[in-house]
Amino acid sequence: MLLQSISGLCVRRLILNWRVDPAAVKKHLPRPLIFRPRLVNGQAIVGIDILKLTHMRPSGLPSFTGFETQNAVDRIAVEWDEAGTIVQGFYVPARYSPSTVNTLVSMARLFPTVFTHAQFYFDDKANKYRVSIVAGANRLDLEAHETDNFSSESTFGTLQEASNFHRDSKISYSPAPGNDTYDAIYTKTLEWQAHPLQVDFVRYTSIERLFPTAVFDSGLVLRNTKHEWHGLGSINTAGSWVVEKEKAARKEAVERQAAQKKLEDSKKKSKAKKASKAAAHRKTVSSRSSKQTKPKSASSKPKSTASKKAVAKKTKAART
Repeated sequence: MLLQSISGLCVRRLILNWRVDPAAVKKHLPRPLIFRPRLVNGQAIVGIDILKLTHMRPSGLPSFTGFETQNAVDRIAVEWDEAGTIVQGFYVPARYSPSTVNTLVSMARLFPTVFTHAQFYFDDKANKYRVSIVAGANRLDLEAHETDNFSSESTFGTLQEASNFHRDSKISYSPAPGNDTYDAIYTKTLEWQAHPLQVDFVRYTSIERLFPTAVFDSGLVLRNTKHEWHGLGSINTAGSWVVEKEKAARKEAVERQAAQKKLEDSKKKSKAKKASKAAAHRKTVSSRSSKQTKPKSASSKPKSTASKKAVAKKTKAART
């Protein structure tokens, strides 16, 4: 992965939701299961997003260097446990695009996405949409228009609930080249204002094939929304989490703790050394002071001159 993040303007994003039995969804999630269906009133949510994107470029470059593309993203709403918390996001089994640039980026692994080439037909006039997408055996046909009223038959209680559901699902995982490996992307939406989308007709063969009992639930539309996509690395479901960003964060934390411990140990050693020197100095000073103040014994006192003369006189008398 050479590109850490990509920026662009989402001119239009159509969000189509189907509600499905959670047991049916579990069959199509990575195994061993690290994800579980995210439920809304007991129903799992699957669907597809259809996006028109402009000014797509590596983050940090000016917008005029970007390119234009159309993408479609299959998604299953999921959640998982991570670091003691529940994280909400999407499992993305497939991405589609007519763009040669997207295909090349995928093949070269410049960014953690894999696109299937597809044919797009899109007619957008006066907030009315006619869409056809064909990718191999999969085909989507849609007729819809913008409206002020959110579907009263939706499993989402309100427009705000449906909007927040998608706005807060910022992390997605999708299959990567290699066994049991999945790429992670964090999507940062700089503005978010969803409006109701009235769907007059929709048929998606992928949904029909994978989830025969699925019921169309609701549609949303966003316009002129700035997006950023950040690659987070990958996970391997056959083993432990191997997210590059998390590994780097853990490594940094361990190194920081080791450096802190080394600094604390150094301070303790320095303090102990100073204390030892101070104790030795006090001992030396005390010893010198003791020697200076200790009284001399009587036998060691120097004899006076008169005493010496008396001793000498006695010694002379004894001799005579």
